[in-house]
Amino acid sequence: MAASIQFYLVQAPPIILLLITIFKRQDVPKQFASLDCGVLMIMYALYISMGQPFDFTQSDMPQIRRWWCLHLLGEAERFYNLVTSERFRRKAHFLWLDSVVTWRRFSSTYQQDFRRMYVLETCRQCKEVYKNCIPGYVGRGRRGELQAFYSDDSHPAFAAIFVNFVQGWGSE
Repeated sequence: MAASIQFYLVQAPPIILLLITIFKRQDVPKQFASLDCGVLMIMYALYISMGQPFDFTQSDMPQIRRWWCLHLLGEAERFYNLVTSERFRRKAHFLWLDSVVTWRRFSSTYQQDFRRMYVLETCRQCKEVYKNCIPGYVGRGRRGELQAFYSDDSHPAFAAIFVNFVQGWGSE
């Protein structure tokens, strides 16, 4: 039986090994409230990774929850600033685009026409920001789909742009 347990420990994912490490220790704060398991796991991981002795208890959970909220909210602004930057959006877009299209199969003219960055635009009717991918590729799950003027585009305001174009056509 010991051999089979050893086999499973070798195959065990890191979280299981972390749990075994935690439960072997005698100084681990115990959980008494059923809603604190997630917070306790995060604190166990934090303290073990820093090599610090556990200096919190179940009674500290309200303060620990507040501390995590403040910490995560502080990081949220940095995360938002990162993912909304032009550099990040370009890199993410082209990593995705290169993963869904085999560009070497196409001519350089085709690549020049369709391997391009989307443009963030504001809908003329609803004023919502959307990605204008025309001409270019849009996501359809794990694959990209080439968009053209007559494509069925599910992005907001695609029809609004066409309608405004057609409505403006007769007024000149």
